[in-house]
Amino acid sequence: MQKDSSPPTGRNGHDAASHPASGDAPAPQVPVDLDAKAADEQAQMPETDAFVLLLRQLRELCEYVSYYFSARADSAKVGLRNVLLGMTLAALAFVVVAGLCVSAVWLVLMGTAEGLGVLFGNRPWAGNLLTGLLLVAGLGGGICGIVIKLKKTARERTVAHYENRQSRQQVRYGHNVADRAAAHRREPK
Repeated sequence: MQKDSSPPTGRNGHDAASHPASGDAPAPQVPVDLDAKAADEQAQMPETDAFVLLLRQLRELCEYVSYYFSARADSAKVGLRNVLLGMTLAALAFVVVAGLCVSAVWLVLMGTAEGLGVLFGNRPWAGNLLTGLLLVAGLGGGICGIVIKLKKTARERTVAHYENRQSRQQVRYGHNVADRAAAHRREPK
């Protein structure tokens, strides 16, 4: 008793490729015109088969769209992972460089303090005290100088801004706010 079993259909409703059984000679490679075959199948399909084919193709499209978004999400994850790794390495490099700077400053200050202590007749406390005072005075003087420079620069920038604005008023209106203020002061009350 033989069953009529057709091979399972593959993607897009096309028949699955048949595989030779073990011991069979391989089938000759014959080029197949898929467009002509698909057109013949669609011409022979009743309406319900076209609907099934449409549903199958929609499922395939949904799978491709899902695949695309999954690939995009994985790409974003890899990008985020690379950014986090870069930030971690940058933070580690900052900590290492900061540690080296602190160590270098500490060694310079200790050397200065010990040298001054020897100059003061083997009195390490005097060398430490003078080194600390020199450091505080240097930092204080540097900070004061920076603050004075920033204030001067800010004042010059503000004055230049209002001079520029008055010159635009002069061009636009023929007078500026300083001229009006001077005229108002000269008027008798």
